[in-house]
Amino acid sequence: MQYGRKRLKPDAIPTKFEFPDHLQRNEKPRKRRIEEGECSTVTVVSANRKKFRYIGDFEEKDMESPTKARKLLSLAKSHNEISRKKIQELRRRNRSLVKKVLTLEEIIRKMKKK
Repeated sequence: MQYGRKRLKPDAIPTKFEFPDHLQRNEKPRKRRIEEGECSTVTVVSANRKKFRYIGDFEEKDMESPTKARKLLSLAKSHNEISRKKIQELRRRNRSLVKKVLTLEEIIRKMKKK
């Protein structure tokens, strides 16, 4: 027996019935293809929009707009928070490694005394 898939039994007889209207699928008609001779009405918008992802992406002129200034402020705050957490984690890790070195040096000193 296989698990995970529902299988029909060999002696199963398929039946045909209609679902009620509220349970039937809504089939949307497909969009037709544009032929080569026809001209498309869709205009392509150039992607000259600047993406503000890093603090270095902003310039002084971007601060003129209040929405961009707000975006820069939130980006700077999140960047600052991430950096602060990284520094905190690295300091914690450094302290634990220094402790480990000190304990190993202490063990070496005790071994030399014996």
